[in-house]
Amino acid sequence: MSIAVKMATRATRLLVVSTRAGGMSPEVLEKLRKAFADHQMVDFDPDEDLSKLVTPRARIVVAGG
Repeated sequence: MSIAVKMATRATRLLVVSTRAGGMSPEVLEKLRKAFADHQMVDFDPDEDLSKLVTPRARIVVAGG
């Protein structure tokens, strides 16, 4: 199932995390969740079109990789 199907509305703040990145430990992931608690979080998928998930002026934060 694609990320777009899981999200009901477009996000104004999005945190894109590459959980397979070498330094992405559970501790780092938890710190990111806390630091960006007001962001919708998705796992990075290179085949996914993230523009469908966000509003035109959304803030996008990318972590990992």
